[in-house]
Amino acid sequence: MVSFVRNICNQRWLSLAGFILVILGGCALGPKVLKSHRPLYNQAVQRSANEELLLNLVRVRYREPVRFMQIGSITSNFSYTADLSLTGTVPADGAKAFSSGVRVGYRDTPTLTYTPLEGERFVSQIMKETPVAVFILLVRGGWRIERVMRIAIDRMAELYNSPQIESYARFIKLAKMWDKLQARGNLTFVKVPDAGYVVAERVPTEEVRLWSHLTTDKGGYALEPRKDGHYRLRKLTGFTVVMELRYANAAEADQADAALGLNPKRRAGPNGSVIQWLWLTDPIDIYKFETEAKEVTRVPVWLRSFFNQLFYAARSLALPPGDEKRTRIFRNAQGEPIDQRSFLLDLLDIRFSKTRPEDAFVSVRYRDTWFYIEDQNWQSKDTFNLLLVIFELQSNVEPTSPVLTIPVGG
Repeated sequence: MVSFVRNICNQRWLSLAGFILVILGGCALGPKVLKSHRPLYNQAVQRSANEELLLNLVRVRYREPVRFMQIGSITSNFSYTADLSLTGTVPADGAKAFSSGVRVGYRDTPTLTYTPLEGERFVSQIMKETPVAVFILLVRGGWRIERVMRIAIDRMAELYNSPQIESYARFIKLAKMWDKLQARGNLTFVKVPDAGYVVAERVPTEEVRLWSHLTTDKGGYALEPRKDGHYRLRKLTGFTVVMELRYANAAEADQADAALGLNPKRRAGPNGSVIQWLWLTDPIDIYKFETEAKEVTRVPVWLRSFFNQLFYAARSLALPPGDEKRTRIFRNAQGEPIDQRSFLLDLLDIRFSKTRPEDAFVSVRYRDTWFYIEDQNWQSKDTFNLLLVIFELQSNVEPTSPVLTIPVGG
């Protein structure tokens, strides 16, 4: 009998020891769970963002409203379970049989919070024109200027970025020429000092006192004496960022100027090169800024809103037979239909399939059809990624309170 009890106790302690080790091991599972789950969440968020953007491109092509749902937060709760069992039998013949078991498991119950993009934030992120500063940031950040120009610019000076308008060919030619300059390292952005802009051209002398000088200096204004004894009130604006172009020679600069339709000021560079400073400005700005650098040429640029960028990029989407009647037919100035997709295939190519594509970078099912971008098409992938980056850069409004929270755990 003593031996019997001792055996039971030995089995129990062995099982209890195993149970304790499992619990302690569970505490060490935390870093392992984080290591294995964080990349999965990261991939899921990326895949979801890609599919949402492609879905909205398809919607735009079908002339349907867009809708974005942004993930506000992801909260993942892990719970651990551990069970210990011990059983024993003593048959009539006196043989003893014991068994023990330990069962361990954990459960992941994530909670996703979605914020619909609407109201003021929708206007700011989707309908507001992309600022010139964002255009400069993208090019300085390494994005090819041709790709950024074709997606983000609607018009530059007298050039229109639309295959329906005659100047489109010159716009594409200019974008490709500047792209070559960028590849050679001859397209950069530099700061030049501003002369500001004139607020009042003729301020009577009797209105200028000592306190006026102190106030204007503090507020970023300057009173400049005129030859007639009066003063000019000028707003000081600091520095202006301009695009510096270094052409190999005058002939190359002539080709670019002919495409642009302007005669930018020039400076002689080393080895016969030509240097130009172009100041890309938003035409909506009513002030006539001036710069101290006389070589700067102002170039008005009309940038698209993100919605218009989607509208432009969506023209690259191939439509299933019979669906052409559901969308707009684009026509040239003579009223003849044109295939705008053919002008965008080197930039973005969105295809369709009745079955789910096996080798796709991103795909979505819509109207019983799969739309996708091929994984081998790096040009389309780069343009698609550029749209994602611009969408994020446009989000400059504080998010509203989330209104949709979904617990995912089953």
